[in-house]
Amino acid sequence: MNNFSNLNHLPADLKILIVNGQTLVNEAKDAMKDPKYRFDLTSKMQLKTDCREVEKYIKLIANGKLTEKNKAGLESASTRLKTNLTGIIGFYLR
Repeated sequence: MNNFSNLNHLPADLKILIVNGQTLVNEAKDAMKDPKYRFDLTSKMQLKTDCREVEKYIKLIANGKLTEKNKAGLESASTRLKTNLTGIIGFYLR
């Protein structure tokens, strides 16, 4: 999705957080396209909203707006996306 080559100056823990967030977004988008999961509208909208929020914080940090608030926001948005994704997919695999 994004070119992260300009983020080499960031601390290692923040780069790991960005990569993990982007990986979660990619996994969620792939799961929504996978025909074996038949998401209802509510689940799909929840995942899309969570993906947008993670991408928003990644974009803010990539544009040089590195603050503790944005870092905490990325952490919480990634955690929320991971929780919702595993919960929704686990529900549909039953």
